[in-house]
Amino acid sequence: MEKAIEIRGVEKRFGQRLVLRDVSFAVPRGSVFGFVGPNGAGKTTAIRIILGLLRPDSGSVSVLGLDSQQQPIALRRLVGYVAEESNFYPWMRIDELMGFHASFYPRWDEARARELLETFNLHPRTRVRELSKGMRTQLVLTLALAHRPELLVLDEPTSGLDPVWRRRFLQALAREATASGATVFFSTHILSDVERIADWIAIIHQGSLRVVRPLDDLKYNQRVIRVVFQGSPPADLLAAPGIKAVERDGQGYLITVEDNFDAIYQSLQKAPHFVLEQVEQDLENIFLDYTGEKGDGNA
Repeated sequence: MEKAIEIRGVEKRFGQRLVLRDVSFAVPRGSVFGFVGPNGAGKTTAIRIILGLLRPDSGSVSVLGLDSQQQPIALRRLVGYVAEESNFYPWMRIDELMGFHASFYPRWDEARARELLETFNLHPRTRVRELSKGMRTQLVLTLALAHRPELLVLDEPTSGLDPVWRRRFLQALAREATASGATVFFSTHILSDVERIADWIAIIHQGSLRVVRPLDDLKYNQRVIRVVFQGSPPADLLAAPGIKAVERDGQGYLITVEDNFDAIYQSLQKAPHFVLEQVEQDLENIFLDYTGEKGDGNA
């Protein structure tokens, strides 16, 4: 697997608070990678370390083959960045803002920038103060894509957008990522955004990474089985590799599987039972399983 980002053993403290705890993962080149966690999980801190804007207390980060701490300027010329909150001078026109940004990027493509403005229906002579939040978000995406980055990093890009603008933004992001072949790394706490465009997912909670895998693979293998045995359950069966948790459910058991689903289900079929069924799991339930917040009503 060719890696666009590789994070190895990263830790970060702010005072006595440990914000990132031994975080390690890799982002495949060409993927759309969803970095998911509740607010305060450490997502923005990780992104700032990836971009070389913040120094980790330990560990290392490689981005497009460059060391994020030793080569931050060269790195940022290859990366498009969309922050959760982007502050522009409100009096500037869009074309003035584009001219300002172009001076920082040797690979800035003016024709591409104009094409993106047309795609998003943004007039070059419109002033920033006249733009809605959704239009500003699309302007930021234009600025991030106009220098044809190899990697696009977005920090909570749809936060605060209404459902219509969020859908428009995600559609544009998916379309542009497909057309350019760029790797997309985006953080979010909105699980529907991940389901709509991501092919990889990492879940982080309280600074610790809980899982990293292809989204389809996670959704297929992370499932719950309800079984009522005819007698005592086979001890070795409930300890099989891939079983994450077992809990009593009346006369039966709820078995949470995170890997080897087919093999586990087939083994359960062979054991004498009264009931054997799959319990529907969506991404929200999977997320809550990994963050341990089921019953809180707060994702």
